[in-house]
Amino acid sequence: MLNTKLPVQFDPYPFCRQRQEGEICYSNTLRLSELDSFRGLILPCEGEVQITCSFGEDDQKIPYLSGNIEAVVHLRCQRCMHPFEYEIKTSFLLSPVYSDQAAKELPSTYEPIVLDEGNISLPDLISEELILSLPLVPKHEENCLAEFAKKSQPSVTFMHREVDLENNRMNNPFKILESIKL
Repeated sequence: MLNTKLPVQFDPYPFCRQRQEGEICYSNTLRLSELDSFRGLILPCEGEVQITCSFGEDDQKIPYLSGNIEAVVHLRCQRCMHPFEYEIKTSFLLSPVYSDQAAKELPSTYEPIVLDEGNISLPDLISEELILSLPLVPKHEENCLAEFAKKSQPSVTFMHREVDLENNRMNNPFKILESIKL
């Protein structure tokens, strides 16, 4: 397998229609700071995105590009508001088309990529794939509030309510209603 650098701007059709012996694997590395639409969704960091992809045509002569993206980004945990590293490993299978109508006619195995001027912008493509790979609510995998609070004190106030970390429960403000008999 031959490994070649993928350009930042390219017309996918010549790549897809290449007929050479063996598969050509294209790769590139982009800095996170180059991904304008993605950069605003993560915490500032000096990371890189590794991209590998290959091009081809399937049995129905539908052009496609398939690939993998790997990156480590910094997100803000929505539980404890502390930063954490998030590893992204995602793959894609795209088919370039020139219109929305052509996109509707694609088999469901392909995600369409509509070409405006005939070229694909690698930073824009990678930004979109990375955005789709972000968690809906970024948070640590472990219960970070309990871990953070245990380090500081046995109980903590969270959203104006006392949290008992020893029993892992919040004091219920409606508990007094249990004593009322109807």
